[in-house]
Amino acid sequence: MNQRAQQKLSQIQELIKQKEIIEKELESLLSEKAVILPLGFSLNNEVLDLIKENINGIASTQILNTLLNKYPDYGIDRKKVASSLAYLKNTKKLIGQAGRGIYKLAENKIG
Repeated sequence: MNQRAQQKLSQIQELIKQKEIIEKELESLLSEKAVILPLGFSLNNEVLDLIKENINGIASTQILNTLLNKYPDYGIDRKKVASSLAYLKNTKKLIGQAGRGIYKLAENKIG
């Protein structure tokens, strides 16, 4: 095989490799499940409402399980609930901890 033919073959092989990489990336992107939350939905508000309903406190696992049952297609997971709890506790100061993993309304917010 002459040098010109060898260069073309090499280019074709490289393009085939690139095509396979692109196809795998496209497949990966297309297979990701996008979660679109309804307008006005707030995980922080949902978490806060659950805490308000349980005046003696509620476990973070119970919050997660309740939200998963109520909103199975919203992509809610442990990290998102933990983030909401941290935000409500540390930034908004609306909730406090009644024990390890147990959350309740902050003392100054009751009533």
